[in-house]
Amino acid sequence: MKNLVMKRMRTRRRRRLSGLLAVGALCLSGLATAGPAFATDRDDLVEQQEQQAAEIESLQSSLEGVDSDLQAIYLKTEETRGQVATAEAELAIAQNELAAAERDQQAVAAQLEAAQAELESIEADIEQGEYDIEKARNNLAELGRAQYRGSPRRRQSI
Repeated sequence: MKNLVMKRMRTRRRRRLSGLLAVGALCLSGLATAGPAFATDRDDLVEQQEQQAAEIESLQSSLEGVDSDLQAIYLKTEETRGQVATAEAELAIAQNELAAAERDQQAVAAQLEAAQAELESIEADIEQGEYDIEKARNNLAELGRAQYRGSPRRRQSI
């Protein structure tokens, strides 16, 4: 009787172990063929998460005969792996967006610098023009005064 009980226990353990190994091999082969899916946009990430959820449900149904604690641990591990792959893909997208934004910022900064230099040049031209206008006004005023007074000396110098 004792031998019969021991034999049944070994058979159960072997079935559980072989079931776990079969499911593990199935999962690993599925992960190896799929590889880490690095999505290029957020819609692909959502689709990837939905696929992972479907895979986890499939694994749950195939692990029905396995010890429930071991099953829970294995499923949590698979869920975490899926989250890591998704987070890595989101990080890659965010890094690409950051790099693009930094390039745009550098281009805008260069344009701003060029515009400021042009503004300084225009302001200098305006200042020189105002100086020339004031000088011309003064010369015209002096010429008008000299003509009004009838100063021949002034007429010759101008």
